[in-house]
Amino acid sequence: MSVSIHVIGNDTQSDEYNCANKLKTLIETALPSSASGSIILHANATMMGQTVKDIDILMIGKLNGYHPKLLFVNGAGEEITAPVLIQSFCTAIEIKSHSFDGIVREGTDFLVRYGADLHSVTNQSNQQKFAVKNYISHLMNGHSPYITNLIWFVGLTSNELDNMLYIGDAKMQSNVMSAEVKLDEMMQLLVWQATPSFFSGMYRYNAYLNNDDPDDIDRVFTIFDRVKNQMGDLSRKKIEQITSKAVDNKLDLIQADKFVICRGRAGTGKTIGLIRLALKLIDKEDARVLVLTYNRALVSDIKRLFALSNLPDMFQPSCVEIMSLQSFFFKLVNVSLYDGSLQGQEFLQNYAFYLEQLKAFLNENEETRELFLEELRKDASLRWDYCFVDEAQDWTALERDILFELFEKNQIVVADGGNQFVRSSSGCDWNVVNRNDRETIKLKKCLRQKENLIAFNNHILEAVHFETQAISSSGRLPGGKVLIRLGRDFPIQLISEQLDSIRAAGNIPYDLMCFVPSNYSFNGHFGYTEALEAAGIKVWDGTNSTIRREVPLIGDEIRVLHYESGRGLEAWTCVCVEFDRFIAQKMHEYVESTQPNPLLLESKNDRRKRYFVNWALIPLTRAIDTTIITIADPTSEISKIILSIAEQHPDYIEIV
Repeated sequence: MSVSIHVIGNDTQSDEYNCANKLKTLIETALPSSASGSIILHANATMMGQTVKDIDILMIGKLNGYHPKLLFVNGAGEEITAPVLIQSFCTAIEIKSHSFDGIVREGTDFLVRYGADLHSVTNQSNQQKFAVKNYISHLMNGHSPYITNLIWFVGLTSNELDNMLYIGDAKMQSNVMSAEVKLDEMMQLLVWQATPSFFSGMYRYNAYLNNDDPDDIDRVFTIFDRVKNQMGDLSRKKIEQITSKAVDNKLDLIQADKFVICRGRAGTGKTIGLIRLALKLIDKEDARVLVLTYNRALVSDIKRLFALSNLPDMFQPSCVEIMSLQSFFFKLVNVSLYDGSLQGQEFLQNYAFYLEQLKAFLNENEETRELFLEELRKDASLRWDYCFVDEAQDWTALERDILFELFEKNQIVVADGGNQFVRSSSGCDWNVVNRNDRETIKLKKCLRQKENLIAFNNHILEAVHFETQAISSSGRLPGGKVLIRLGRDFPIQLISEQLDSIRAAGNIPYDLMCFVPSNYSFNGHFGYTEALEAAGIKVWDGTNSTIRREVPLIGDEIRVLHYESGRGLEAWTCVCVEFDRFIAQKMHEYVESTQPNPLLLESKNDRRKRYFVNWALIPLTRAIDTTIITIADPTSEISKIILSIAEQHPDYIEIV
C-alpha cells in the first residue's frame, strides 16, 4: 500500500489522539495494496473564532485505487449499489465514549447522557461541520472542500448500534458508527451525505479538493499552533489570570447563592473576575455559564482568549460562553414567538418592540413560562445555569426585567462599570432585588493601566472640575507614557514605530489598538487600510460590522475600531486618532435629559460634565503602557486641556 497516513496533534496523551491512531490502523488494514494517496488525521483540531471550536478528529484524505461497493441514490433518483471511486474527503469526527445505556435516539437525532441531562450529539456534530467549513473558507479566500461529519461511538458494539438504527426490517441511514466500524462502512456514511457523480464511466466520490494536496489544507490548522506559540506576553498573562487557581479577585470569594452586583471602574478586573467565577462554577458544579455584553468587539476579544485557553465551547456539557445580548435576545424571540422565521435585521430595527412582545409572552401565565423554559433546555445555545452580565450599567430596564424572568435571582451576576455609557446617558438600576437577597462587591483599584496613565486621566478630571473620586492605582504597574501628536494626517509612521516597541516588550501587533472617529470609515470599511498595509502593517478592521463579529485569527494585525466600540477592551498601546474631533462630535450629540435622576441632585452643567467625562475616559482607560493622542485642532477645549497637562508633566507626556 502506498497511502501515507499521518496522525498529528499537540496532546499525544489525549483520548482523541489515541482514537486517531486506532483509526489509522483501521484504514491501513482495510485499504487495498493498489491504493495510493495520503490521509491526515488531526486530533484535537481547533477552529479559532467559530461557535464550535473543538473537533475531536479532522480526517482529510486524497486517494487513488480505492473503490468500495456502496449504496446510494443516483442522479435519476434510483437507489443502486455500485463501486464508487473514493477520491477525496474532509470529515469532522465527534467521539463519544458512552455505553449503550448512555445513548438515546430521538427520531433521527442521537443524544447522550451527562448526569440527568441529555445532550444532542447530532446537533453538536452538525455545528462542527459548519465550523470547519467557515474556518477553512476564511483562511483560503472563500474556498472550502465539501465537509462531511461523523459521530463515532467508541463504547458501542456494531450489534448495539444496529439495535438503535433498525426500524422493523429497515435500517435508518445516519452518520453514526460503532467501535467496530469498518472502512467501507465509514465511506458508506460519507456517500449518504454527498451523492457520487458519474464521470468517465464510473461513480466517483469527491470533496472537491481539486488539485490541493491534503497537507496544504491541513496547514490551515497548523496556523493555530503558530498563534499559540506567538500569542504575545499580554495574551499569555491574561490567560494566566483567567485560569489560575490562586485567589486574587474579590469575585473569587463569593458564593453563588445570591444576586451579585460587582461595581468598579474601567480596568478594575470586572470582566476577568466574571470569567474566573464562571470557571469556578464549571469546576465545582459542572455548570453552564453565559456571559452577556453589549460590545461585539469585546465578544470577539474574549472568544479569542477562550480559544487560546482551550476552554470548552457551548456544545460541551459544562462551559462558559460569551455572547452579545442582542444575539441572545434574538434567539429567544425567534424561538418563542416566530418559530425561527424572524430575520436579524428586522429584529434590530424594531428591537424594543420585539423585547416588549417577549416580556408579554413570559408574563402571560406561569404555565406558558415554564413550558417555554423547558423548550430552552433542549437548545445548547439557550440552556444556561447562570447568566453573567458585563457592563450592566448600560442595559435597559426592559432587558433587565426579561433576564429576571428567565433566571432566578441567585443565577445572575452583574458587573457594573459606573459612569461608562454607550447606549444612554443614565444607568440601569439593578438594585431592584431585595437587599437581603443581593451581595454587592466593590473593586476600587485600577489593575490595567500603568501609574502615569492613571495620573494623566485624573488630571483631566481635575481640569474639567468633575466632582468624582480619583481613579486609584494598584501600585503594581509603575511607568507608562502619553504621546501627543498635532496634525490631521493619519499617524502611519508613528504606529510603525510603536509596533517595534510592542514587539520589543514581548507583545504582538494585536496589542496595538487604534480608535478612529466615524468619518474614517468609507462604505463600511476603514479608509486607511491600504495605506497601512502598504507600510507593512496588517489591519483587523473593527469599524466593519461584519468583521467586528469575527475573532482575529493570527494576531499579526493591529486592531482599528470606532471609539464607540472600545469599552471593555484593552491593549498595550492605544492610539486615539483626532481625539478632539471625536469629543466635539459627542458633545454635539449631547441632549439634555428630560428626566434627570433626582437621586443624583446634579445641575445641568454637572450632567454635561459627566457626559463629557464618560466619553473621554472610555478610550483613555484602554491602554496598559502607552496612550497616543492625535489632535486635529489645538485650539479646541479638550486640546487645550491636554496640551496644558503635557506642559506641566513633561516627564511622561511628550509632544511628538
